[in-house]
Amino acid sequence: MTRGEEVRLDIAAQLLAQGNTGGALDIVRNMRQEGFDSGEVDLLQGRALRMDGLVAESERLLTSADEKLKRDARPSTELCVLLADDNRVEGAIPHCERATELDPMSAQAWNNLGFLYLADGRSEPALEATGRAVELDSTNPLFRNNLALAQAASGRHEAAFQTFKSTLPRAIAAFNVGAALERFDDPSQALVYYERALSFDPTHADAVAARARLATPPEASQPPSGDTP
Repeated sequence: MTRGEEVRLDIAAQLLAQGNTGGALDIVRNMRQEGFDSGEVDLLQGRALRMDGLVAESERLLTSADEKLKRDARPSTELCVLLADDNRVEGAIPHCERATELDPMSAQAWNNLGFLYLADGRSEPALEATGRAVELDSTNPLFRNNLALAQAASGRHEAAFQTFKSTLPRAIAAFNVGAALERFDDPSQALVYYERALSFDPTHADAVAARARLATPPEASQPPSGDTP
């Protein structure tokens, strides 16, 4: 990459960081007209188009960048995010896995992978990946919260509560465990944690509603049968 190409791509990257995709794309278009066609150009243009929601063209460019930058984790990371945002979890996971292979010290890559494993119902691999993310960056609350979700999904309920509690007030931490367990089809244990949330904060409205919902037998919420509506 020439110095001129590097400078312009740095400016475009700064514009992307500010959310100015139009400005970044203008720089890339001018570079294309001058004959620049490197993996770095493909990568930056693909990122900008992803941010603008242009999935098909972004995927094409990021795939091209991945082929040109074979030992670089960034195209795989971008493809992982792009496909996940497009609800193609199964397609996104291999790109996330490749990103962790190419850059095993990237906490973000491990977190992305763990979150997608969780979305795919693979709780133990999710636990391992999100745990690795927290090992690499223990200060990021999102990484810790995703680890807590993986702990809840894999049956480590108290560990999930303690992990949530490391970033959130204890009532919210307990409620989040309950919500996770309800999501993972364990309503009886979810109710335990909703009750626990209310023991910490009796005014927690979401926990009050969740407890009422789970404590009401399903038949009690059905209208009585008969001819009268």
